[in-house]
Amino acid sequence: MEFQQMVDGLRTAGFEVILDVVYNHTAESELDHSSVCFRGLDNARYYRHQAGQYLNYTGCGNCIDTYHPNSIRLICDSMRYWVDVMGVDGFRFDLGVDLGRTDHDFTPKAPLLQAILQDPILSETCLVMEPWDIGPNGYQVGQFPRGFLECNDQYRDTVRRFWRGDKGMVPEFATRLLGSRDLFHKGQKSALTSVNYITYHDGYTMKDLVSYHQRHNLANMEDNRDGHSDNLSQNFGTEGDTDDINIQQHRLNQQLCFMATLLLSQGTPHILGGTSFPTLSKETTTPTAKTTT
Repeated sequence: MEFQQMVDGLRTAGFEVILDVVYNHTAESELDHSSVCFRGLDNARYYRHQAGQYLNYTGCGNCIDTYHPNSIRLICDSMRYWVDVMGVDGFRFDLGVDLGRTDHDFTPKAPLLQAILQDPILSETCLVMEPWDIGPNGYQVGQFPRGFLECNDQYRDTVRRFWRGDKGMVPEFATRLLGSRDLFHKGQKSALTSVNYITYHDGYTMKDLVSYHQRHNLANMEDNRDGHSDNLSQNFGTEGDTDDINIQQHRLNQQLCFMATLLLSQGTPHILGGTSFPTLSKETTTPTAKTTT
């Protein structure tokens, strides 16, 4: 009831609600771990196996066998529930390549993808794919069938490199600015297929991107091993927060350049909550809880 009221309120305010869903794995991890989900119902059909072990194309210990009719039916029923009952307007699929695998290889004609596109309810929703997983041939940007939008990490990396000042980036920057037509070819797919973003729900925030050369994931006591080590960032002379007004101004200007590029690029812009308010220093940080994307 509360979720439905939230969706109704957001729609009244002019927003659509896109639900982030993880249909590629469950919480059970590997075979010798506890059974908390579909393993206890039908382990042989719901998960991908090879040589008596789970295949791990997700990095989470297991992956759902989205080629099996049971899984296809379950996922589509779940999606219809979220649309029909809870009122969401679409979905963002985590590690979407796993959803497009048949026996083990990816194909845009995979049964689950086609079932979603042929469904009279689901085909009318907004469908956003994260077009990769960590399995074989797991990078498939630009390869999903028409009807799916795709998160474009090449846009992210090119824009970061360009504004960092890397040499030789102008031609590729122009390609990304004009809809990444090398990936989403004109006449085959709309430029809106490219979901353009600078920062995402994982990795650096916009302020991090202009404040750090290196990651500093120390608070969880994992010895700074987690997170990506190549974030294409710059700190303008000081690592982390600083009282230097000149550096603060450079950082603010860089954030504004990122936002202007994102909003002027052809494609579908994705703005991480909070980054719509570029910050000058730690004293002027805008709380992200007040921002809805």
